Amino acid sequence: MLPGARVSGSVHLAAGSTVGSGAVVLQGRTVGRGAFVGAGQIISLEAYADAYGWRDRYPESVLALSSYSPDATTFGSGDLYGLPQMGEIVGVYYNKAKLAALGLGVPATWAEFTAQLATVKASGETPLMLGDLEKWPAIHVFGPIQGAHTPADQIQALALGNPGGDWTDETNTAAATELSDWVTAGYLNEDVNGSKYDDVVAKFGAGTGAFLLAGSWNTAALDPVMGDNLGFFAPPPAVAGDAPSTTGGTSLPFTVTSASKNPDAGAAYINFLTSDEAMQVIAETGNLPVLGSAALAPAAGGGKDVYAAYEQVTTSGNLLPYLDYATPTFSDTLGAALQDLLAGKQTPAEFNARYRPPTEQTQRFVLPAFAIYGAFLLYPLARSAQFSLFAWDTVSPAVFVGLGNYVDLARDDVLRSSFAHAFVLIFFYAVLPLAVGLGALELRNQILHTGVFYSGLGHQQLVLQRCLHSRVEDFFLDLCMHAEGRADLGDQSLFVGA
Repeated sequence: MLPGARVSGSVHLAAGSTVGSGAVVLQGRTVGRGAFVGAGQIISLEAYADAYGWRDRYPESVLALSSYSPDATTFGSGDLYGLPQMGEIVGVYYNKAKLAALGLGVPATWAEFTAQLATVKASGETPLMLGDLEKWPAIHVFGPIQGAHTPADQIQALALGNPGGDWTDETNTAAATELSDWVTAGYLNEDVNGSKYDDVVAKFGAGTGAFLLAGSWNTAALDPVMGDNLGFFAPPPAVAGDAPSTTGGTSLPFTVTSASKNPDAGAAYINFLTSDEAMQVIAETGNLPVLGSAALAPAAGGGKDVYAAYEQVTTSGNLLPYLDYATPTFSDTLGAALQDLLAGKQTPAEFNARYRPPTEQTQRFVLPAFAIYGAFLLYPLARSAQFSLFAWDTVSPAVFVGLGNYVDLARDDVLRSSFAHAFVLIFFYAVLPLAVGLGALELRNQILHTGVFYSGLGHQQLVLQRCLHSRVEDFFLDLCMHAEGRADLGDQSLFVGA
């Protein structure tokens, strides 16, 4: 084993560690990794993917979660920038004894699964367990429902923040409607929004409820208490025989930084960390390997079903990205909306309307502000430009002189000097602070990986706009005053700008 690696549930390397002579390998988070790609801080592994045959070993659905276009504008396709070791999948845990008592087996279609929920409810048992106090767990319930209604490519576009998806279309509305109907029908425990996720998982393990729609990482908690009574299956497709689609992902992928002095050694190390031998070690330590999971599955228990389901979805189905990959804050946004939907505080249509296309939302938000901006800033500025074409002392009738004021300005040493001083002020009080501020914000953004840069940019732009507007308005008025031999801007600038 190379220096710096250790095995503890998974083979991993601490961020910033070095391999060999100067190859820096780190595990980068999925959300926000595009910023590192766009900034050129991690390198494309495409050449190494060809050399080591990674694209032959890994399913495309897995590699997509570590792929970006070179300009980082598209997530899910393009060059490969990382390689993961482990996988995870959202599926349906079930109590085998309870289903057997009702004569139920693993459903072949989504309609059959929803019919089973009704059967369990009629027997007096809680069909589906969910604890959503933390807000994010409901996303893992909504995702598989969405997968049964919405085409996989559209869900991938929505989840990865790419064009091609629409939250308000009929398929996504149907998914929200079905979740709402489950609540109305009593398929979920009554205290969903007030229950902690881990507490509800423990209750399911202790025998409460027939189904638990949740992530594969819960196997570690459920297997010891349920043993062979624990079953798991990937959410069934809408049509029998079709490819299954469900939410899932991978562990943090290993990447090579652009600061690496020997990226070849880093790529070789990543190949070692993701080798068949490494996958076996991962499985032996109770984790879900991203490759060959079915063959490496435990002999019994829920883990056996989990490993088989993951390989089925990644190789012949659709591994749908977590919906909160869309933006760094979308987990909070979607989670809060789902709590409202579960509580009946909003209809499915209202739920989906919260994710209207950004352009439409922006237009309706910006138009009133733009109208006010035009009335109080753009219109006075246009009038000032008009006045600059006249000789006017603000009392006598204005006389049109065309570009004469501009010609006189070019010849007037005093006015040229005054504007030169003005531009010096603009440079030192607007341009220079803006450049320094943006540089500092970008540096802080790179260090903290936050969106501070963008909010700071908006503030700096506002300051610059106000400064330049004032100077341009004074410029036009000065031309008018100059036509009458008056270079003093003084109170007149307030008059014209009013």
